[in-house]
This record gives sequence, structure tokens and C-alpha cells, in this order.
Amino acid sequence: MQPDAVYTFMPGGMGVNLVKQYRQAGLETIPFLSAFTVDETTLPAQQDAAVGFFGGANWAPDMDNEKSKAFVAAYEKKYGSVPGTYAMQAYDAAQMIDAAIKAAGGDLSAKDALRDGLKAADFTSLRGDFEIGPNHYPIQDFYLVKVAKRDDGKYQTQIEKKIFDDYADNYAKDCKMN
Repeated sequence: MQPDAVYTFMPGGMGVNLVKQYRQAGLETIPFLSAFTVDETTLPAQQDAAVGFFGGANWAPDMDNEKSKAFVAAYEKKYGSVPGTYAMQAYDAAQMIDAAIKAAGGDLSAKDALRDGLKAADFTSLRGDFEIGPNHYPIQDFYLVKVAKRDDGKYQTQIEKKIFDDYADNYAKDCKMN
């Protein structure tokens, strides 16, 4: 078989082994595309074996906005590692919850106000453009990212190009939520 590319979703240890074996087998001439197989959670174990491999993501540590740059610098200073998408999403989630609590005037029993605050998503996301769609799915940009080795010896994904601008879930138009 001579595939044009290989796509996989294999997070964790299986993904680490797959990437190493893919490189060892000399298959790197066949483009490697993934979701959560080559990311900041697996790159410390994959290292050079993953360099040049691609993934899809809604953020990468080289995102070009001031809030993201400050987050990455603070994260690396505190934890000594490169933050991944999960860290970014956790940070954004905390910011979104904080914004919702503020929108409810701090009253955690005001469930409708909290829900409205979550829907409003009134915070600046590390990923840039971000809002909540009618079915509560995020409307956001998505990128093709590529694994690179940094000058300091650490590995990270880097944005190669934007694939989707303000992507909304395909089923949002059919949503019955208010």
C-alpha cells in the first residue's frame, strides 16, 4: 500500500510508540497527521521521532497574541514544561467560569444568570477568537500544527496554517437549545 498520508487519533502511550515505530520503519516520507497523538503531552517522550509530524488543534504554544504568550511564559516558568492544549483549555475554562460568576453578580444560586454568563463567554480566550454557539459548542479557529524542536531543546507544536476560521459545529443549525 502506498497511502498519500496517515491519520491517527492515538493519545498517550500507544501514540508515543506509534510515532517512534513510524519513524523507525522509515515511513516519514508519508505525511503523518493526527489529533492528540503528537502534542505537548506526548512530545517529551516522542522527541525527535515526532519532529515534522502534523496535528490539528485549536491552539498551539506559539499562538500570536499577548495573552497566550504571557500564559506560555508563566506556565513554563512554573512547571518547566511546554503547555499543551489541555492546559490552555483548563485556563480558558476557569476564565469562562469566572466571567459567568461575575455576570451573576457573584450569586452562585442564580442559575439562569450563570447559564447566561457561560453562553456570553465574556473573556479573552488564549486561542483568540472564541464564542459559544447555539448548541453550546465553541465557535473557534482550527489550525494545522507541526512538531518542532525549539532552540532550548524542548518540543512543541507550532501553527503551520489556519484551516478553519470561526468554525461552528455542523449540527448547530439543528439545535433546539435556547
